[in-house]
Amino acid sequence: MRQFLTTAVNDFRLIFRDASLRVFLVMPLLILLVVCFLCPYLKETYPEISDYVVYIVIMSCTQASTMYGFIYSVVFLDERDTEVAKMYGILPISKNGFLLTRLLAPYLLSTITTFIILILQPLYSLNPLGTFLFAALFGLLAPVLALSVAGLANNKIEGMTWFKGLNLVVSLPLAAFFVPDYKYAFSFIPTFWAYTGMYELIIEGSYMLFLIVGFVFTSITLGALMRFFIKRHFT
Repeated sequence: MRQFLTTAVNDFRLIFRDASLRVFLVMPLLILLVVCFLCPYLKETYPEISDYVVYIVIMSCTQASTMYGFIYSVVFLDERDTEVAKMYGILPISKNGFLLTRLLAPYLLSTITTFIILILQPLYSLNPLGTFLFAALFGLLAPVLALSVAGLANNKIEGMTWFKGLNLVVSLPLAAFFVPDYKYAFSFIPTFWAYTGMYELIIEGSYMLFLIVGFVFTSITLGALMRFFIKRHFT
């Protein structure tokens, strides 16, 4: 716990020194305002689009995670630019343990933020336990994106480009709701299982299988990304 707190404090000092990153920290608040105020307004004022509001709510589950994921990817890229990462690479510490400790902060922030958004939204009455479990699943997207962007990009400019592309990829499974006969064509993207399970939770359907597969699939993806990231980042 002490190592986690020390690492988190150091990372946030870096984040708050960068004005562009501070802007991203307010994005979850904007998402909350959209879900709690704009979505109910749209549902009441425009009945013809009321059936589609549910997809905005589902989409909101990923946005906090993508923001925190991008913030931490910039932190990692900054370490590479300043060659601090090389210093970490020669320290007599477990790189896996060190990396997991650093990824815990964006994961917890994403999970808590998503849970708050889902609990406060006034549109659907959601099971609190199911809501927390899906918030925890969506929260994994933050470390996944952080490692993906920082592992693939060579600098912050490339990082922004990769972030935009990967953000589009993780949002792509929303299309499965509009082509139900071909929905499993999107199942190779981890967020497909989270989106589909979240929809089942909202309509009070059977969501447990999607939740389990989502955790397993996303955890495997995260493990593979950690191996790739460690090979590139610390050398």
